[in-house]
Amino acid sequence: MADGVHEQGYAGRNMVTSEARPGRPRDPAVDGRIFDAALTVYAERGWSGFSFEVVARVAGVGKNALYIRWRTREDLLVSALERFIIAVQDIDRGSVREDLRHVFASMIETFAGPADLAPLRVLLEAQAAPELFTRFATVAVSRLVAVRAAIERGVARGELRPDTDVVLLADLIGGAVISRSLTAPFDPAGSPVTDPAAFVDRVLDHVLSSSRR
Repeated sequence: MADGVHEQGYAGRNMVTSEARPGRPRDPAVDGRIFDAALTVYAERGWSGFSFEVVARVAGVGKNALYIRWRTREDLLVSALERFIIAVQDIDRGSVREDLRHVFASMIETFAGPADLAPLRVLLEAQAAPELFTRFATVAVSRLVAVRAAIERGVARGELRPDTDVVLLADLIGGAVISRSLTAPFDPAGSPVTDPAAFVDRVLDHVLSSSRR
């Protein structure tokens, strides 16, 4: 597309394409406000209530600030999620416990912010917004891959039994971490996770004990 050509964007608005974007550099502070607003709006309203107009209002910016940055609302939300959920690299820290501690402590921190329901909503709304789910999954799946790889290394090193069910063990640890992160604020018998690493240590103490050699 030639420079200066506009195309129809979300909600029928004319929008400058990335090729046509002129001169002045983007303001990182504005980007941050937009990302925070996008996650908050999506967490509270879901996909049906997510729009450029609402995000702009919550962020305190003009709608044009969004239209010159993103072509669609999918692009905006995926960009915000990518900033919010840092992809976990498959880092070998020398032991299965340290590997899992690193991955799951970072996961708890992901669910600790004001927009913590945004990633969960993407999963729940997979059928309503399949394209969004597919794009989000490329980021989120890095955690799953890292966890299973860590457990497989633990088996190979002899830290865990040869018959360890890799998928089940990953689900048991992940399920405990996600459940506590999401339900603690509403559970009178529970408490908020103020020390992610310490909480993950407690989970690993219980779950890994049944799989150790």
